[in-house]
Amino acid sequence: CVLKCIVLLFEDILEYFNQWAYIFVGLYGTTYLQSGKSVLELFTARGCSAIISDGLSTYFMNAVVMTVGFGCGALAVVGTSISASALNPWVAFWTCFVAATIISGIMMNAVQGAVKAVMVCYFDHPGKMFQNHPEETNALANGIALVFPSAIEFDFPTASSTTV
Repeated sequence: CVLKCIVLLFEDILEYFNQWAYIFVGLYGTTYLQSGKSVLELFTARGCSAIISDGLSTYFMNAVVMTVGFGCGALAVVGTSISASALNPWVAFWTCFVAATIISGIMMNAVQGAVKAVMVCYFDHPGKMFQNHPEETNALANGIALVFPSAIEFDFPTASSTTV
């Protein structure tokens, strides 16, 4: 019974430690623990708490990073064979692969942070996002509805109902 209680307590603490909390810290300036709690409450209230654990964009970003790494490695092998270099093609491949993977991984991490920031902004203030970017907000809403059907759909005014 005590062990079960400790495991449940540990699980509750770990819920607050997620990458989405960093986005909340950056956007709202709250503490990390408060941000973890806020993002969990926000996504739960909007019916899409699965987004926290489901890293769909992560899979795509990792595929891009690996593709860039293999592409650069292949170019290195082609370059060493064309130039008749004394450098072993495998050494050239792995050197370029590692360098390209690290550099593209850093760049994709920034892109992934931007994607998460847009998602937090959408779920926290969908009306403001629609007011500033109506077409992009509608596209995002349609995409979220496809992937997370249980997510709350927000009603946005149509173009004909807005005043100029």
